[in-house]
Amino acid sequence: MDDRLSKLYEKHKEPEDESEIIVIADLCDTCPILHDFLRFTKFLGEPSEPPRLGYAVSDGRLYTTLSDSARRRSLRVECETFHDGCEKIENHIMQGTLDVLWYTWKEKNGRAGKKSKA
Repeated sequence: MDDRLSKLYEKHKEPEDESEIIVIADLCDTCPILHDFLRFTKFLGEPSEPPRLGYAVSDGRLYTTLSDSARRRSLRVECETFHDGCEKIENHIMQGTLDVLWYTWKEKNGRAGKKSKA
């Protein structure tokens, strides 16, 4: 199965009507590819749930997370600030390294997923 993010990066297309799509100005300026991915509501013409960008604090460390519930996977990077984490994720996208960094969620049968190395 092709990866949505890879397709978006390699074959970027502007949406036909952006009037209903939220623009996050700071993210749009510094992380345009990540910004487009978060606003992406269709994939190959089919409705698609966009990924969620968030943060978490664990053991006194701040992490920025990108979760793709449609494909049951997440990515988290340790960072100094939330925006720093967004820039790290953007760099992973530009370098084409996300495929090896995703943490696949556990299946219903309890099988462990792959851990992120970021």
